[in-house]
Formats: sequence, structure tokens, C-alpha cells
Amino acid sequence: MIQELFKIANRQYLFDKGLTMKKYTLVVVIVFVISLIVNYAYAEKETINERLIRVEETIKSLDNRFELLRQNMNRQFDSSNTLTYFVLGALFTILGLVSALIVMFVRDRQSANKPIIEKVQVNTENLKSIREKINTLENNYKKMLERINQGTQILKPV
Repeated sequence: MIQELFKIANRQYLFDKGLTMKKYTLVVVIVFVISLIVNYAYAEKETINERLIRVEETIKSLDNRFELLRQNMNRQFDSSNTLTYFVLGALFTILGLVSALIVMFVRDRQSANKPIIEKVQVNTENLKSIREKINTLENNYKKMLERINQGTQILKPV
């Protein structure tokens, strides 16, 4: 009986010990699962943090690309503005040269015509003096004709 009691007690002890082993095993499994979950959550947070860092780096690289694109566009606009200024400068230069040629031709014609104009003015003055002389001669001739007519009337018998 003592042995049976001992066996029963031993079973009870083993049972209690087994139950505590189960408890310890259960606690260890729970701790292990929790540590895996925490590690997974931490790893997931780490990957999220890494992803966020990569996204930030990508955004920074995109900002840099946009800045480079903006600089390139400004250079192209500057070069197109330079080309526009060059073309406008050439156009105004050509217009200035054409207007200078026109002015030169007009002045050349005026200077070439100046002696002719002076001769014409001298000739018109001579012509005026000749007309005045002709008018004077006509008046003198008319007066002579009137005297001659008066003289013939005097000589006529009435």
C-alpha cells in the first residue's frame, strides 16, 4: 500500500510536474511566438522605415531631376532668346544700312542736281530780264506806231 501510495503520489507529482512543464512549455512557446511577432513587427517597421527612406531618396532624386530639367530649360530659353536677339539685331542692322543707302542716294542726287538747279535759276533770271526787255521793246514799238499813226493822220488832207 505504501508503494501504491507512493506510486499514486509519484503520479500526482509527475502529473503536477508535467502540468508545470506544460505551463513552462506553454509560456516558452507564447514568449517565442510573441518574440517572433515583435521581431516581425519590428522587421516590418524596419522595412517600412527603409521604404520611407527609399521613397524620400527617390523624391530627392526627382527634385534634383526637376531642378536639372528646369536649368536645362532655362539654358534653352536663354539660347533661344540669344538667337532671337541676334536675328533682331541683324534685321535692324540691315534696315539701318538700307535707310543709310537711301539717304546717301537722295543726298547724292541733290548734290548732283545742285549745279543744274543753279543754272536753271540763272537762266530763269536771264529769261526774266529778256522778257522785261521784250516788254520794253514792245511798249516802245507801240508808242512808235502810235506816233506814226498820228503823223499819217496829220499828213492826210481832210
